[in-house]
Amino acid sequence: MRPLTIALTVSLPLTATFFLSHAFRTVHAVIAPRLATDLQLDATALGLLSGAFFIAYALVQLPVGLALDRFGPRRVQMALLSCASLGLLVFAIAGSVAGLAVGRALIGVGMAASLMAALKGNAMWWPRDRLPLINGITLALGGTGAMAATVPVEMVLRVIDWRTLFLLLTLPTLAVLTLTAATVPEPRRTAPAEPGLGRAVGVLRRIFSDRFFWRLAPATAMITGTQFAYLSLWIGPWLRDVAMLDPAAAARYMFVAMAMLPAGWMLIGMIMDRLQRYGVTPLAVYTGCFLLFILSQAALALELADLALLFWPLFALFSAVGNTGYSIFAQHFPSEMVGRVNTAQNLLVLSVGFLIQTGIGVVIDFWPGAADGRYDPTGYRTALWIGLALQALAFAWLIRPHRR
Repeated sequence: MRPLTIALTVSLPLTATFFLSHAFRTVHAVIAPRLATDLQLDATALGLLSGAFFIAYALVQLPVGLALDRFGPRRVQMALLSCASLGLLVFAIAGSVAGLAVGRALIGVGMAASLMAALKGNAMWWPRDRLPLINGITLALGGTGAMAATVPVEMVLRVIDWRTLFLLLTLPTLAVLTLTAATVPEPRRTAPAEPGLGRAVGVLRRIFSDRFFWRLAPATAMITGTQFAYLSLWIGPWLRDVAMLDPAAAARYMFVAMAMLPAGWMLIGMIMDRLQRYGVTPLAVYTGCFLLFILSQAALALELADLALLFWPLFALFSAVGNTGYSIFAQHFPSEMVGRVNTAQNLLVLSVGFLIQTGIGVVIDFWPGAADGRYDPTGYRTALWIGLALQALAFAWLIRPHRR
């Protein structure tokens, strides 16, 4: 197929689901203060409720990877988007925290192939040497979903409540399902029928025993897991409790920060694509951006007066490098394994994201909150320093000499 045809029938429709995934995970940061007030949630409960999305997302990653390699992205996305629509309805009508968690988990399952299906489709139809750039564009376009879940959502919430909002979100979900069914082609050839679970386990064993996988995977898990934890939840409460912003101002600030995420995916993808021509490996660019990501958080933890607000956009910008790890893996492993490689990495990323997001809530709850529901800024600062220590370990592991 011609590049324009691939873009319109493969990359763009599959990226639309990734757009929804970012919107669904980010909207929780906007509604979090309302949820905490309406349901009287402490920080730990708020983190667990939001984290239900990520743990459900993580638990189905390996089967999703097998399905993508076996059946292709079209059929997998259609099935999962149906699940996401159900989850949105459950979240909208649930009368208890448990019901909300079930709805949030169903949404997580429904979005479980959002990025992986797009990366799989790109790997199947685009030349491999173009993947860092093409995947960067995919990530940038999909990442604008996070922007759509900030100021626009805050404006909508002035007219309707968060339950009605989630009912309305079923409409674009069903629209993307229809678009996927109508435009995304079936694979030119599906993976050959596998004799049983043994072969599938063997492929996963090959992935998890690969030295290069374990060199990069911990860094990617820490970068993207930390990004998920803050940009999908804790940036909202931080802006309220530490920066003391009202909801409208916080939404505007989150819009700016979320805009830096797709900008980072596009920019880093372009830099990797360009520097490869001069012998600079994508891994070298990745390592440099990881260091800058760590430094942006150190500045936040130090709370450098009013300058602290400048560093969340930098946090988002440099966190984008975590997703370029998938492109690096796609160049390292055979194309028929890309779905399972990416979902194996995603399993680690999402599990770490769940642990970090929940762990931040646990740390914050060590300090008593205020009577108006605000959390103590000391908790946020402590959580940042703990995260920095863990990321420093992952960075040290990445740059240490490794045998081939």
